[in-house]
Amino acid sequence: MSAQTFSATIAGVTKAIERPRCSFVVNGIGDCSFDVISTGAAYVPSDGDAVVITLGGAAFWTGNVIEAQAQFLGPTAGTRVTVTAQDKNHLLTRALHNTIYAAGSLESTIDILTGVGGNWTDVGITKDAGQATGPTLDVVTAAWMKGHELAKYLSALSGYIHCVDAASAIKFWSPGSVSSGVTLSTANSNIEVVSWQHDRWDYRNRVWVVYGPSEVRTVSDPFNGDGSTRDFSLHYRVASAPGTITLTDGATTVVAPVGVYGVDTSMEWTFDAATGSYGAIRQKNTFTVLSSSWLLTASYASQFPNYVFVDDAAEVAARGQWNDALALPDVTDLDEATASGAAFIRTSIPRPKTCRIVTRTDGITAGSTVVVSLSEIGISETMLVQRIDVTFDKSGSNADPLYTLDLVSGSELADTSAALFQRIVGGGGSSLASGSSAGSGSVTTTVITLVEGDLGGSRLNGSVHTTWTPTREHREWRCPASGDFTAHAEVWTDDAGTSVTPRVYDITAAAAVATGTSSTSTTAVKQQLTFTATAGHDYRLELLPGNTTNAVYGLGKVRV
Repeated sequence: MSAQTFSATIAGVTKAIERPRCSFVVNGIGDCSFDVISTGAAYVPSDGDAVVITLGGAAFWTGNVIEAQAQFLGPTAGTRVTVTAQDKNHLLTRALHNTIYAAGSLESTIDILTGVGGNWTDVGITKDAGQATGPTLDVVTAAWMKGHELAKYLSALSGYIHCVDAASAIKFWSPGSVSSGVTLSTANSNIEVVSWQHDRWDYRNRVWVVYGPSEVRTVSDPFNGDGSTRDFSLHYRVASAPGTITLTDGATTVVAPVGVYGVDTSMEWTFDAATGSYGAIRQKNTFTVLSSSWLLTASYASQFPNYVFVDDAAEVAARGQWNDALALPDVTDLDEATASGAAFIRTSIPRPKTCRIVTRTDGITAGSTVVVSLSEIGISETMLVQRIDVTFDKSGSNADPLYTLDLVSGSELADTSAALFQRIVGGGGSSLASGSSAGSGSVTTTVITLVEGDLGGSRLNGSVHTTWTPTREHREWRCPASGDFTAHAEVWTDDAGTSVTPRVYDITAAAAVATGTSSTSTTAVKQQLTFTATAGHDYRLELLPGNTTNAVYGLGKVRV
């Protein structure tokens, strides 16, 4: 493109600058550098001064000064100051977290971080108005974790990439969902230099996740009744067997003693050290089996670190075993450790094509996609823009920008859809944390069930209605293959005067396929709704409020 008007301000004052360059980075911090030459009294910007570069009359790059190096050129030549600035993503590095965030949607976690008293709020970051609900995450542990580390962790678990914009608003979005609309090709005459390669340096398809500190800790292991299960296998190494269990059904709570299996033969509940990997709580078959409205919680001492094994069965079958171990000393929750192991494998199995293209085409942003059509060198791909470096051919108040694009795509198993990019950046389509369909080359684990779909819902926005209604911020799940599935729902109400009942609704067939039990609990109560689903049908979670006096809430996942 031809030269455009160019200007730069530092702390709101227009300055003549030389040798400007800047960058934009996905899941990272973009920077900018330039020289300011002054004669007479030296001008040196202060740390934190706002920098705004304008191109064609619009703000092009914004950030803050982090470094200024002054060089005296002589009494007549003056002073040259080389300035380095970082874009607003650097605000994340100023936050510090030592918190465990409860399971919920990606947006609900962002709401906490950017809400009143939130760690990101404290450093000036707000939530972008266009933030999507995003996938459902398990518990997130941030032990003495800096803000940018937490943002990358959320990206790995969710499969979404993130950026803090010029207005200091953070947004996470699904990679591949934003297109630049640009095709780079010789036919379009918009490529100056191009190079590409493919590699797989860090391939892994099996991982042992070693999680938790080296100490004994008390853990809580929850289980939902289902009307048939009497044996509940524990998920953590047992240092001392649980002496009691807690049984909860709405407002009813019962603490039951636990004996030793094979010894205390008259007791309803016993611990059997030989069942499952870590033992099991067993119910004697002469007692009434727990229905789906009951929650059993076993609290006991566990010797950490604990272990969970995650693998990609299809990759192992195709290429043999490629093993690794992942240490997470600050994580003490099984679901979080498993989701982290799944994210680790997803980032290790793609065979990406990386491409670097130099172009003068405007309008391409980091995190968007471009089409690269260069059959001349064997590449024809939709590629994700991971980084943009910009230099300027500057003449007076005009400049012609030159963009160097770092692009990525390609895999032996994945196509060039959003699922591919999510695998490359570390999350999404096959994520145990996200609740999306695992698809081809899915990640599986030997100790927990695989999340097949996310039914959405909201912890912040309730429903007030006279009949069955979808949960707020619900998500429609499309069944990948006919079979039996279980919806794991959490429901609660603002006030016990209003009950709430969940159901799974087949949108395609316009029929309810499973209905839960009525609850008046004001805290989240878990229910399991088992149903038979048909391939290609869409399903959602719906709620039936008892009246319109109070709001009711619901969240749901589908698991095999």
